[in-house]
Amino acid sequence: MILALDVGTTGLKATLFSATGELLADSRRGYTTQRSEIGAAEQDPRAWWRAACGAVRALSSTVADMPSRVEAVALAGMMNGCALVDGRGRPVHHALIHADTRSSQILEDLQSAIEPGQAYRLTGCHLAPYFTLAKLAWLRRTLPDVMTRARWCIQSKDYLVGRLTGVWGVTDPSDASLTGLYDVVAGRWHAGLLSAAGIEPRLMPDIHPSCEVIGHVTTPASRAMGLREGTPVVLGGGDGACATAGAGACRPGDAYHYLGGTSWIAVVTDRYEPDPHARTSHLVGLSPTQHVNYGTVQSAGTSIEWFL
Repeated sequence: MILALDVGTTGLKATLFSATGELLADSRRGYTTQRSEIGAAEQDPRAWWRAACGAVRALSSTVADMPSRVEAVALAGMMNGCALVDGRGRPVHHALIHADTRSSQILEDLQSAIEPGQAYRLTGCHLAPYFTLAKLAWLRRTLPDVMTRARWCIQSKDYLVGRLTGVWGVTDPSDASLTGLYDVVAGRWHAGLLSAAGIEPRLMPDIHPSCEVIGHVTTPASRAMGLREGTPVVLGGGDGACATAGAGACRPGDAYHYLGGTSWIAVVTDRYEPDPHARTSHLVGLSPTQHVNYGTVQSAGTSIEWFL
């Protein structure tokens, strides 16, 4: 079996699949978003890990011999956030998730340091508070001590990768592509954008293919989650890239609509083509040759959560 872990906006889902892709069982555990002030949307990365352990153990209690039958673990998670960890993977601050918009306070300064049109052409991302670039710039200004203690800025699924394998400071092209700091054509972090935003390059994780076995389940992770020690862990991708594959949108011209905590409409292309009018955003798919143009709203399912 294959175990997939997806870090969502409101909870984590653990899902078991057969080798042929048949859904066998799933389990979900929720966590909270802290909204301490207008625009704030923070989560504790350790809550993601606790939810993952709880969901996987719940599956183990219902699926016979699950630990011995799981041949690989794969990750997915919400994108364009900012989880700062130290060199041992310990969070130095709550993660700013995609919905955190406090960096809108400094957008005018960012736009004077970075030409918005050039940034969009390089990255496919706007100079907007939803993306990691703006979040890091805001943290540098408001919480410089946190930035000093941080070793890496990673995304939600990358945190679980570290807890599972002990491998820290890694991400994949799909998650990199929604930071606003990734040169889509060159396939690397853009030094000029980092410098203009005042972000230290050391914070940016190494980029590995989404389908790479990035490590194996460690002894501590095995004890916490109940998985077999040494189980391969596949790095995986951001939820937008995984949703593209899950929707069956694999060929240029394929389109789909996603509705969850956020919502978007997307179309697949085989090359990077930024919108001349900068109306859409862009992400890299699970295959580095797959590109996805999309238009999104941040408050879909989260609006229902807020109302309730």
